[in-house]
Amino acid sequence: MDNNIFHLSTSMCPAHRKAVLSQVRQLLEADENVLCISTQLIEAGVDVDFGAVIRFTAGLDSIAQAAGRCSRNGKRRNPDGSLKKGRVSIVNPADENLDMLPSIKEGKQITERLLREFAENPERFDQGDLIGPTAMQWYFRYYFFERQAEMTYPVKSIGWDDNLLGLLSSNEKLVQDFARVNKTKPTIYFKQSFMTAAKAFKAIDAPTRGIIVPYDQRANEIITALCAAYEPDKQFGLLREAQQYTVNIFPNLLMALDEAKAIHAVQDGIDILYLMKPEYYSEHFGLADLPTQKGTNFYDF
Repeated sequence: MDNNIFHLSTSMCPAHRKAVLSQVRQLLEADENVLCISTQLIEAGVDVDFGAVIRFTAGLDSIAQAAGRCSRNGKRRNPDGSLKKGRVSIVNPADENLDMLPSIKEGKQITERLLREFAENPERFDQGDLIGPTAMQWYFRYYFFERQAEMTYPVKSIGWDDNLLGLLSSNEKLVQDFARVNKTKPTIYFKQSFMTAAKAFKAIDAPTRGIIVPYDQRANEIITALCAAYEPDKQFGLLREAQQYTVNIFPNLLMALDEAKAIHAVQDGIDILYLMKPEYYSEHFGLADLPTQKGTNFYDF
């Protein structure tokens, strides 16, 4: 298994991840031993079948998703021909810092609570099934109770403290303000603030930026074409294809790459960035804040 060790994370562009997954699947189909170290992206419907899974403690739903990659296809057999069960282990690293990931941190804490309850009375959970319906029901009951203040989607970016539930239903705060100023209640039937709510809502509240990386020859061709393309229709087609070579990064990594002069806009005045120093992209783990290999600038401005 010396060379059968792989990494998967969102630091790798989609084309890179697909290539790694294809190689992993081929090795698993050939009954080779494979070690894959991955972030939780592998839990999002990725069809792979490992004999064992080791998962850092997290929300019980995430643990169940990870367990779904263990003996997924039921092909492993014992010497007597019976189904060989896989093994899922949960580990709790002492030095893990989840302060910047509050959802994962809260999910982990609730899972730890359930683990204690399970240890005291496993029969309470579907005769000892830690990821069965009863355990999941209690997990989400605890989880949403702890986060009940967030269930109305509080927003502060609109000039006053409110929540989306209020803006899209009775809108009491603005109705009261209207009545106070005008000495009468509004006569309109629909009082919702649809536009304000739409502007405030973010399906994925992550301040990330996309960087096109020169992962392979086609990625290089796309970057070259984007740097030369002036027709909007042509740019649109290139950008759609470039999604397979784009890595979304957070501000700290964006700043590090910018300071290293490793990124550049495809054209002046166009807010599309690409990685012009390929040494900042590793064939093993993707985009990094430090050079991972020797290389020359893709473009030298």
